[in-house]
Amino acid sequence: MSDLSTLSSCDSPSNRWLSGDSSSPSSSLASYSPNRNSFTAEELFEKAASLPAILENGRKVFGPPVEFVGVRPSYVCELYVANLPKSLDEVRLLAWLHRCGVVYEMRLMMESFSLSRGYAFVRYTQEREALIAYELLKCVYVDGERLSVYRSQGKNRLYISNIPKRLSLPSLEAGFKKAFRNMERCTAHAATAAESEKGDLNRGFAFIEFYDHETALEAKKKTTPGRMRMWGNDLKVQWAKPKLLHFQYGYGEEQEKTLSMEQGTSVPNDFCSKLRLFCLANNWCVPVVVYGRCLYGSGIQYGGILLKEPTTGQYSCMLMEICVERDIQDVHVAMCEVAIQLIERNNGFPNYHYILRILNGFRAEIVFSCANYFDISMQARQSGMSLVSSTSIVELALAFQVLAQYSSEYILNQYKRSFLVLQNCFWLTKESNKVRFYCIFPKFRNNLPLGFGFNDTEITLILTETNIVERVSSERKSVEDANMQNFNGADGLQRGISLKSQRTRNADGYTLRYVSLTKLENREFYHPEQRINVPPIWITGHSYQKSIFK
Repeated sequence: MSDLSTLSSCDSPSNRWLSGDSSSPSSSLASYSPNRNSFTAEELFEKAASLPAILENGRKVFGPPVEFVGVRPSYVCELYVANLPKSLDEVRLLAWLHRCGVVYEMRLMMESFSLSRGYAFVRYTQEREALIAYELLKCVYVDGERLSVYRSQGKNRLYISNIPKRLSLPSLEAGFKKAFRNMERCTAHAATAAESEKGDLNRGFAFIEFYDHETALEAKKKTTPGRMRMWGNDLKVQWAKPKLLHFQYGYGEEQEKTLSMEQGTSVPNDFCSKLRLFCLANNWCVPVVVYGRCLYGSGIQYGGILLKEPTTGQYSCMLMEICVERDIQDVHVAMCEVAIQLIERNNGFPNYHYILRILNGFRAEIVFSCANYFDISMQARQSGMSLVSSTSIVELALAFQVLAQYSSEYILNQYKRSFLVLQNCFWLTKESNKVRFYCIFPKFRNNLPLGFGFNDTEITLILTETNIVERVSSERKSVEDANMQNFNGADGLQRGISLKSQRTRNADGYTLRYVSLTKLENREFYHPEQRINVPPIWITGHSYQKSIFK
């Protein structure tokens, strides 16, 4: 396939995956590590800037690397990327692409010298590197648009028709070798028995195969538009339909698989993995899942998810009241699915904070949304809100406010250290406010790791104790009274959310509904295969800004 374009330089959160703000301690490119090796931002940019670049035939071509030795990688190492902005910093894009592997070539289609057509072709040196980039790029949002990425179909064959049927197959192949000197294979079929009775020797068409798309394209360009004169006939030259794409990959032993253009390698309803993949691809911090109070009599579990954008410090809190007794199979997956849907509705990082209710295993709704975090705790106290316990939401809201003030690295370090002590907990303090969290083993649900050796770090906490003193100025209260009617639905999204993940049961029968400190002590909600994990446990993992790989 072919061609990549340029990312706009605007400072919206959605395109900071390429921005790599050097003033930030956690710049987006600084910590990604292609091929499991650790590269700094400077090294990634140096790799990107060192690629030779030329402008030809309405496209910018970057690569191949000067130090590359060997045969040109085939089409199975190539990706087609669309929905790119018209204005793009190609070097930053290439630096981002290098985190997945060594980029052999990038072809960026251009409208003018400075504006692209919004799509490009990226070719890696190895097929596995292309598969890694494929998994990540399809989760990336840029300027409010989700990138479209496809694996190259391998258009390296030409279909030639209107061939004289009285030509023998050897004569036909010899003639095409003279016309297409770079061809690798000619495929033609002998005439059927009925056609042979008429004196025909072939079926009137043939396939000419080349090493790659570029070689086939050059050969096609040498023919007059779709025509070439041979053996006294005007032969028609067209692109042949691509073959199914075969490739090899494995997580231990190599095995051959066939993958269509629309398929991925992740489990369809594993929204926990999907959320981590979204954060990994867009260079957001590790998502933090926090469980709050359990109201067993009402069948309610409280919880929330914190997302954070490291280059700006912007964060989004999603506070949820879950009716777990109504067809909920896995409360953790249900919360992650809601977070995924909010990301998709916002076309990137959510710029709002939310209070939501998961009504049952099939439906959730947005109760309240606002851009200012202060209004979440204020609105949760309003008596008219349809929540079973507004106090539980207020506790979560205030705890998230403290949690968001700390860097992802600090929280992750506290999380890992807690498993080396008996109580598995840590305190966070902001001024006079103190919050205590107990830590849950990362794989307590026995969920599968991400594919391709991706960074699989996750943080799951239980809020157990809050000691918070609120300071609300009179000026802030007057603003709240004047504008509260405008807050509800500030994001412009529809309130209803349809859920899919809870419609099927886990194959092993595991269910997760209540997560509380009392159940944590006995590991009641742990998957049976994970209950052996007791302190001390050495937890590995690092932030998504440090590396995309384990």
